[in-house]
Amino acid sequence: MIKTNDNAGESPKKGTFRLHFLLFLIINALLMAINFLFSPQFWWFIFPIFGWLIGIAVHLAAELTKNLFPHMRAFIIHIAVYVSGILFLGIIDYMFSEALTWALYPLIFWGAGLLVHGIISEDYLRKNKSALREKYRSADRRSKKLIDISKSRAKRDKLLKSDQRIPLNSQFSSPSSNNITNPPKQPKKPKPKGSAEKMKKSYQISEDNTAAEVDIEEKEVICVVHKAPIVGTIYICPHCKTTYCYKCAKALQERGEKCWTCDQDLNP
Repeated sequence: MIKTNDNAGESPKKGTFRLHFLLFLIINALLMAINFLFSPQFWWFIFPIFGWLIGIAVHLAAELTKNLFPHMRAFIIHIAVYVSGILFLGIIDYMFSEALTWALYPLIFWGAGLLVHGIISEDYLRKNKSALREKYRSADRRSKKLIDISKSRAKRDKLLKSDQRIPLNSQFSSPSSNNITNPPKQPKKPKPKGSAEKMKKSYQISEDNTAAEVDIEEKEVICVVHKAPIVGTIYICPHCKTTYCYKCAKALQERGEKCWTCDQDLNP
């Protein structure tokens, strides 16, 4: 019959330790009984008990410190071995000499080594925590930068939906910026035939400047932003006469940008 595991969330290593401890109790109880039945004058059962007890202590320490840093985990396991080992040596010393004579030497010198191990582990733990804090700060700075980039792209996408001819760069830093993508130029319309007056094209300047009309000769009027001929209302900078299409000039004004040629306000 197949048995179901009621403790499905239990760690396999924890179950292994329980089995290890159960075998320790059963086998050492059996050895103790054999010792008392056949040779009660000499208690030899303490040797397997304490020899195995060191292994139990190491197993328990490893189970309890599995989520700690490796150096700190090794130090705690070292403490478990030190305590169980010194206890074992002290009992043996007392059994054979009825006093603690030679057991004091491993107690002192091994303890000094344990102290040095603790100092090294603490120093490593402090450095490791500092490195982790710096790593988390760097990750936080990168995440903030990505958030700013995503916000900038969202603004750019919103701008493109309103006017497809405005450059993809939302900051409009300079006309020579490598981030500006110019749309394809529109094909030129054939020039009308007739008198010079009919060949002229009349454009109305935006109300942000003056209410005059500007007659442009046969050459096409190019918007300095998207580098394409202007169709419809144009905007002329009052300082340097640089030409913009109305939508590009409006977009620059909303962002507080200045004229790309003379660096003056577009809306004086």
